[in-house]
Amino acid sequence: MGIALSTLHQSSLGSLFLIMPYRLHPLWYSPILPVLFFVSAVALGLMMVIFENHFTAYLYRRKPETEQLGPLGAAARWVLILYLALRFGDLAARGQLHYLVSGTWQAKTFWGEIILMAMVPLVLLSVPQFQRQRNWQWATAATVVSGIVLNRIDVGGLVDLSRGSPLYLPRWTEIAVSLGIVAAATLVFLFMIEHFKVWQERPADSEADPRKLAEFQKVDTTWLGSPRVAARTKYSLTFVLAAAVSFSFLGNPRAASLGVAPTPVHKARGGEILDIDANLDGYGVAFYHQREIERNGGKQSCVICHHMNLPHDKGSGCYECHRDMYLPADAFRHDWHASPTGARLACLECHPRGQVRSAVGAKSCADCHKDLIPAGATIKIKSYTAPAYVDAMHRLCIGCHAKVAERENKPDVARCAECHKGNLNFSEAENVLDHRRALMGRGMVLPPVVSQP
Repeated sequence: MGIALSTLHQSSLGSLFLIMPYRLHPLWYSPILPVLFFVSAVALGLMMVIFENHFTAYLYRRKPETEQLGPLGAAARWVLILYLALRFGDLAARGQLHYLVSGTWQAKTFWGEIILMAMVPLVLLSVPQFQRQRNWQWATAATVVSGIVLNRIDVGGLVDLSRGSPLYLPRWTEIAVSLGIVAAATLVFLFMIEHFKVWQERPADSEADPRKLAEFQKVDTTWLGSPRVAARTKYSLTFVLAAAVSFSFLGNPRAASLGVAPTPVHKARGGEILDIDANLDGYGVAFYHQREIERNGGKQSCVICHHMNLPHDKGSGCYECHRDMYLPADAFRHDWHASPTGARLACLECHPRGQVRSAVGAKSCADCHKDLIPAGATIKIKSYTAPAYVDAMHRLCIGCHAKVAERENKPDVARCAECHKGNLNFSEAENVLDHRRALMGRGMVLPPVVSQP
């Protein structure tokens, strides 16, 4: 059953990545990827048996089966030779050998993977005395297992071309989840050993009745080191569980880092006089819409505030892109554009074939949306990360008011009370920036002021 499941799993896993010819780096993508996965899995299985035997022998204080494990290493040597022949032969047949000396981090990762999973183990397995010694068997098995695990990580996403040229490193949460899955499987394996007749001859128990076969008790039959180390190992589980429960209550990571919770915004209400109160907390601003149009020169001044348009729209409201009061928002929404329920765009409609799929080489949004930037607007799009609603409003309004205050010598125009009439108490400060400093000085956590793109 184990051989059948491994064969089906490894061949299908290799077949899965055949659909990524333009995303997987050429050093890893291959038409024979299922074959490479299967052959390496055979070597992995042989080495994992050796590793597991030495691991459980160490953990349960029993004699390792060194003599029986030697032939497994000899068989794995021929499997690894076959794998290297297939791997480098495939690269040569596809004309990809030049990537081996390109000097990129992908090439270095490839050589590190090959050295770990094949070259070093082949040297160790070619020395007869190493095959029969416990420590060398364990070291060889650990090296092969680490190298093949690295290979699966590489193919699974580490060398994905869409990530761009910088080296991608998984987040600690991704690493923690992966280690947690392996740890859970290990615990199940150890449970089976301790509660079922896996060994023909069980370790001797000095306190057991010699006329009765020794039976395992609970986890305290597992050797965890000295009593001091063992106690810390056992009771640290309480801390891990408590930490897991605590992390489960955390909200949006970005919001948590800023000390604020997501706050969706609402459209301004009213007609000629707009009530700009995006989070409906009663501390809005009365904006005299028609008066500001006339002050700034008529209809052509609309682009001062409405500097971008949604598709098939003119004068899109600020809340359409600045969708959160205190957190930046994604004005482009890449996932929506690629989703079957959204714009249903194929990758090649925006990203050139054969190039790294990133924002740098992508087609400009204005190529499809001709009315994205209204005529007369001075905005230059550097990023589609829209600032928070509060930051966008303050930057836009205060910047304009500051110019008026300087031009017409009216300092009150740039103060908070000019817009927030009777709503907020600004006795400690005369403008928004001073007010923010006063609040932060009292220990309040505020999001940073982000300039407009």
